[in-house]
Amino acid sequence: MANANQDLSLTIAHVVGQGVVAISAGCEIHLAVNPHPGGKSFDGGCWVRHPSGDLPDSLRRSIAVAGELASLAFERGAPEEIEPLEAFDKLQSGELGLSASDAQMAEGFTLADVAFVLDVLCDRWPIITDEVVRMSPVILNNTHRIH
Repeated sequence: MANANQDLSLTIAHVVGQGVVAISAGCEIHLAVNPHPGGKSFDGGCWVRHPSGDLPDSLRRSIAVAGELASLAFERGAPEEIEPLEAFDKLQSGELGLSASDAQMAEGFTLADVAFVLDVLCDRWPIITDEVVRMSPVILNNTHRIH
């Protein structure tokens, strides 16, 4: 169960990380995390609506890499443990793998995009860790609370 719990925590950190970056730019978000049909892992998604319609390119790229950076930060204990250049290099090399949809959105990402994401994650880190704690038992026990 430890692996499932870790996978769930990283999945929640991923989608909430994308969400906090989107919210920081004035977007509305919808998050979902569900057990994978096989039951041993979890799938998540963050849907974003920008007030002006289309996402600006830099925001699109930033949201796309935010999930993987939030997961890495969760593994390391905090986003301050990640240097922007290190993260940029790991994303460029594929060492930090993006999903197909995130990779498509992230196309052309820059070091500035990565640095922006890490700044936002640092500023809002307690939100991400609190959501991991709050959402995990709800998802594991298949219960839903409306708030």
